[in-house]
Amino acid sequence: MVPIRTDKAKFWLLVATFALLTGLFAACVALRMGGAYTTDVADNVGQLVASLVAAIMCAAAAHHLGQRRTGWALMAAATVATSCGQAVYCYYVLVLRAHAPAFSVGDVFELLAVPLAAVGLLSLPGVIGTGAGRLRDLLDRP
Repeated sequence: MVPIRTDKAKFWLLVATFALLTGLFAACVALRMGGAYTTDVADNVGQLVASLVAAIMCAAAAHHLGQRRTGWALMAAATVATSCGQAVYCYYVLVLRAHAPAFSVGDVFELLAVPLAAVGLLSLPGVIGTGAGRLRDLLDRP
């Protein structure tokens, strides 16, 4: 096995690993491997784990990036809020085996994530200049 010597190689190894795991996850859910309940468990827990990994990665970026710390910290908070909303949904669907109510605490967390993510994106130093330029940069992203 070839030793990994650079940060760039480590990055691409992580990208390939996550791409493979994402592909396996999608195949398992699409093919409904293990039956309906097993697929529901894999789907909901997979989404919860993915949002928690995103929160950890955003928090790590906030820790390591000086000028962009605030933006990444807000993005981490947004993904934690999404994780909390998904955890509530998982509780209803997987533990109680019931439909989630039309409005629950999980929805509050999911709604909280939106302004946190928007402010986090606006806080990232992508556009030098005015707040209007930052808003234009946010709205122009695909």
